[in-house]
Amino acid sequence: MTLRRTLVAERGINDSNYTTQQVRDGKYWMCPYFSAWNRLIRSDSPVDTRWLLFSCFREWMVKKKWEGKVLDRFLYGDGNLYGPDVCCFLDRVSSQIANGLNAKETMGIDTSHGMKISNPYRVTVVGSHLGYFSDRDEARAAWCKAAVAEFKRRNTNRAHREAVDRLYDKATSLSDRCR
Repeated sequence: MTLRRTLVAERGINDSNYTTQQVRDGKYWMCPYFSAWNRLIRSDSPVDTRWLLFSCFREWMVKKKWEGKVLDRFLYGDGNLYGPDVCCFLDRVSSQIANGLNAKETMGIDTSHGMKISNPYRVTVVGSHLGYFSDRDEARAAWCKAAVAEFKRRNTNRAHREAVDRLYDKATSLSDRCR
């Protein structure tokens, strides 16, 4: 079979040697590797040049535990780049927590609830209300502490230990109050 090279979103090259999308029994099907790659190629975020080639991304993804998870670029990176050195697969909530640590100021802090004067910062983690705070740093520290605890609760098995340690390091570097 000859290798096809199809341009995707004007920047990625689908060089697969198999059909990545088709109709099967009247239903649309997309290869899960291609689906993940297609989403990152179509995003507005920069992509490591190695991953502009589908086969390189697929080779990386085949070695990962990705079923039921999302491609995360926040835990090991700053969220500005998709690439093999900064991406991993996490469950959706753990990825949101990792993203929040990169947001530094706003994640988990809501000022639109109406309490503008005395305690303007409302803090929530994974739908759990932690309280109202008058100081942004205090609110952020409370969010960091709760986020790390939730991340640890969700990622207790040995395979995720490195990810938990990385998230903890990020959270503690944001504020001494997160320790």
